[in-house]
Amino acid sequence: MEINTQHYIAKCLPEQIGEAERYISDIEKVWNIMVDIFGKEPMIKKYIVDFTLDKGVCYAGSGKIIIYKHELDNLLPYPNNLMQGLVFETFHGFLEHVKHRPNGYGVTPYYGENQLGESFSTILKIELLDRLGLKEEANKFRKGKGMGKSHHQLLFLLVELHEEYGIGLFQKLFRVLENEEKPIITKELPKDELCRCLSECAKEDLSSRFTKHEYHINSPIILSG
Repeated sequence: MEINTQHYIAKCLPEQIGEAERYISDIEKVWNIMVDIFGKEPMIKKYIVDFTLDKGVCYAGSGKIIIYKHELDNLLPYPNNLMQGLVFETFHGFLEHVKHRPNGYGVTPYYGENQLGESFSTILKIELLDRLGLKEEANKFRKGKGMGKSHHQLLFLLVELHEEYGIGLFQKLFRVLENEEKPIITKELPKDELCRCLSECAKEDLSSRFTKHEYHINSPIILSG
């Protein structure tokens, strides 16, 4: 069975079409909020979702998303279902062209030339849950819910920056990255280049925040202007 909405084309099993339609329609309700959080219209405005597989939740690049069929069996009521996988993977799509040139083709959909990992999509999701009044649920993601421990170091740094500077800091970072002709953050995350970019966006030297989270910054941060 196929579902076609403004921003999604989804394939699901016939017996799950009701849940799939509800899931997607609930995300359509908050689409404009998601765009506002990202800071501009995303380049990819329509996503192809496969709900038919037995396992796997991932963003496969170029607007393609896999959400395993059992997620529909355990779909939460709105708005709590926005904590589940589809919102997160859609935010990966929003960020795709920020991470990659050209537009995500020929590279993995998670890192690419500008190395932005899953923690950045998590910040966008936390902001969404906050705006919807799901503070308790947002705090669980701030503490690393649903993410492997290998992501926690970066996530906890970004969470601290988000709490102090707001989503605007990240919006500025995304615009800097997408407007440069060449990729900027090409080293293993996060070291000098990410710290420099975020410091420029914050108009403040953030190297002490990085060292607090056990990231060594090799060179001093010199702010322009």
